[in-house]
Amino acid sequence: MNTALSLEDLLRQKPGPGFIKPDPPPELPIEDDPPEPENDSQDYFKKGVTFLKDKSPFEALPYLYAAWVLDESNIKAANNIVIALWQLQCPELAFKTVNKVLSIDPDNQTARAHLKIIERRLSSK
Repeated sequence: MNTALSLEDLLRQKPGPGFIKPDPPPELPIEDDPPEPENDSQDYFKKGVTFLKDKSPFEALPYLYAAWVLDESNIKAANNIVIALWQLQCPELAFKTVNKVLSIDPDNQTARAHLKIIERRLSSK
């Protein structure tokens, strides 16, 4: 009998007694215009953005990762992965991902803005 839980099961579990629900993270702006030029990753990007806008970050992640894998220059997909991780209240993963984005594109203003918000949250813990 397999009793292992999927990531989705774990994320949807109810917290135990004594759990104090953290404040929801501040909103991060979603980058919803697809990258140029047209490429195969745009369909995945658009689907991921749709899920993000519907506040369904768990469902958005595979599409955004696929968009980034198919087009490594699709930094907008990477920035939206940060948003999805943030909405899932995984600030440490969001922090690692935004730093990866900045290692690829150090002047990316969206990633810099995300980093400031994430650093504030992590420093207040």
